[in-house]
Amino acid sequence: MKYFREFAKFVVHAFSVSPLGFCLINTGGTTATGIRVHLEISNAEKILVLPEAAYPIRPLHKYKLQRGFEPLASYCRPSQKDIVVKMEGSETVIEWNVAKALPHLPVFSEGVFFVGRCGSALEFYSTIYGENIKRPVQSRMTVLVDTISKNLTVEEIRELSDAFVRSDTETGIGRIPILHKA
Repeated sequence: MKYFREFAKFVVHAFSVSPLGFCLINTGGTTATGIRVHLEISNAEKILVLPEAAYPIRPLHKYKLQRGFEPLASYCRPSQKDIVVKMEGSETVIEWNVAKALPHLPVFSEGVFFVGRCGSALEFYSTIYGENIKRPVQSRMTVLVDTISKNLTVEEIRELSDAFVRSDTETGIGRIPILHKA
């Protein structure tokens, strides 16, 4: 029962934020190198911006497996990748570094960051720098984040937990090696 209380807390926190990543397309005719994407968000916007490392941890579900099997730890979280979220004064700053971008081919971030705010437009002010970009490219981006609220029943929480366990079992994510006593 303790597991399901912890899992319900995880669901509330994890599903209250939305993951965002980046896609960059070099519209020029030459390869851009040493690119740094810099986003600024005014805290006056009152949005919650979290790095991947702040994403909540799923509780362990090792009790759900049969005896003799390696336990699974579902407390894996996204690993810190190529996006950095930090505070600079009263601004939230998000940075993404890209080694190179070939002309007209999209480059996607490996990581994500999370935002939390219900049903409104978020304004990001972006500047893109590059080793061979003469002038930084500045723009304003608007992201629409819409959330759906739903009260989950105990049965729905159990079904969601079972779906995570099935996914972890099929993918092998979160395996904890069994230590054998000599």
